[in-house]
Amino acid sequence: MKSDEFDCIIDSLPEGIIKTDKEGVVDFMNEAACALLGIENGKALGGAFDDFISVIPLHDLLKGTVSSINQKHSNDNLSILINCVPLIASKQICGAMIFLRDITREDGLQTQLENIQNASTMMEAILNKSDVGFIYCDAFGNIQFINQIYETLLGINSKEALGKHITQYFPDSKLPEVIRTGKAEYASQYDFRGRQTLIVHRIPVMEKGRVVGIIAQCIFKDTSEVKLLADKLGLLETKVRHYKKELTSLLAAKYSFEEIIGDSEPIRRVKQLAQSFAVAEAPVLITGDTGTGKELFAHAIHMASNRKAGPFVCLNCAAIPEELLESELFGYIAGAFTGAHHKGKIGKIELAEGGTLFLDEIGDLSMSAQAKLLRVLEEKRVEKVGDVYPIAVDFRLIGATNKKLDKLLEEDKFRTDLFYRLNTMRLSLPELRQRGDDIVLLVRHFLRQMNRHTVKLSDFALNILNEFNWPGNVREFRSVIERALSLIGESDIIDVQHLPAYIVTKSQRIQKTAEFPFLSLKYSVAEHEAKAILTALRLSGGNKVMAAKLLGISRSILYTKMERYDITM
Repeated sequence: MKSDEFDCIIDSLPEGIIKTDKEGVVDFMNEAACALLGIENGKALGGAFDDFISVIPLHDLLKGTVSSINQKHSNDNLSILINCVPLIASKQICGAMIFLRDITREDGLQTQLENIQNASTMMEAILNKSDVGFIYCDAFGNIQFINQIYETLLGINSKEALGKHITQYFPDSKLPEVIRTGKAEYASQYDFRGRQTLIVHRIPVMEKGRVVGIIAQCIFKDTSEVKLLADKLGLLETKVRHYKKELTSLLAAKYSFEEIIGDSEPIRRVKQLAQSFAVAEAPVLITGDTGTGKELFAHAIHMASNRKAGPFVCLNCAAIPEELLESELFGYIAGAFTGAHHKGKIGKIELAEGGTLFLDEIGDLSMSAQAKLLRVLEEKRVEKVGDVYPIAVDFRLIGATNKKLDKLLEEDKFRTDLFYRLNTMRLSLPELRQRGDDIVLLVRHFLRQMNRHTVKLSDFALNILNEFNWPGNVREFRSVIERALSLIGESDIIDVQHLPAYIVTKSQRIQKTAEFPFLSLKYSVAEHEAKAILTALRLSGGNKVMAAKLLGISRSILYTKMERYDITM
């Protein structure tokens, strides 16, 4: 692989990558790292790594006193997970590799989840510090919570009372009657052991029309204290509702079946099948080439299912390093491994409780993760990394892949038992070349999205688009339309000269140039330029400096023309 090709690959990665020499001086930094650290590309080279991130003990790594560094760095509104490993040559440390990953959104979600989980603990603390007596019983009248006021009143320890019937402490209690009728009683007087008159609220807790518990509130001084407590409880409930609303909006599906554009027979057939799958509970496997809309269908299936009110959680199995994938999917407890968050982390499976988990590129799961996922699907329980107690989960799985799972089975890279578990409901998406009738509909849809309603496509350009094979499917098609719009300027017509050369030159119509004498000279020049650049690149073996010399142009002009004609090599 040529150096230019390797640099392009590294620069295209979403993870930031930095390399230093043995003194900690930066000698390589890719574009993602520059963007995360807010550094202009090229300005970091030759500088000390500590000048950019000083909290990382890089010198300890380079001295060999530590074998790796896994640490989070926060700056302003950005959180970065930093992993450092030494580079070793001839048994000597010759430098370090630093990997940066943006975890800002994940930290935000984790914080919100922790706030929700702490809400009940906060409520209990408020009730224990309140001057109002508070008892909560289940639907059978058994005590589930008793605060400190009642502990003092009864002269008992609250733990002793848990699980015991309310009448054991209040023989003439009216709580059983309120449980039976489901009708609340407010500000009732209660004579406690003939020595104190209490003002009591008895409030049933209802769920789906039936009583699931009851609250007994007792005021010892005056009713104004009840209002104070009610205000506190109301504020807490408002916060919990706010957190739940925010979390739901973050984990919501975005697309429905109405937003899947197409009226050709293949797309109608697959949409109808997907809608029938949506109302079931079994896992769904979506297969299809890249760009066919697998994630779009996953969103739509969730939106049409009985779980649409629940979260829609996505995880791209190919975008996360294998060593981190299981912790992302299953979660982990505090101290599960070096570098783990001190409070642990909730996994995507647990986050999808009551909703749908979408695993994109499921074919990239490791064999170990596949085995654990199959066990979760079978037992409806998930075990966090480092934990010994499984947690019950309720979610629906949708998997998607552009790989041939049958081939992966033959190569022992995918578990047979998991394949048959997923293959119950399989949705194979058609390629764009099989959906010729949808080209015009897709053009109109993309033009509306891009707010270019008045733009039209010439018949000649439409015929060329219909002839093309579209290996990148709808995703590639959209990028071609975006490119064409950038070229037409203020014009309202997309014509053949606005299409990429690699599409036009493959057209049978273009090759019969005699039938189209109206082709512009500008297009002919562009076509020959593209062919000349491709020839020079092939002769130079992909070396762009040599290709530019062969063409008699500068390297910057070569790059500009390669971008114009969508030439990659």
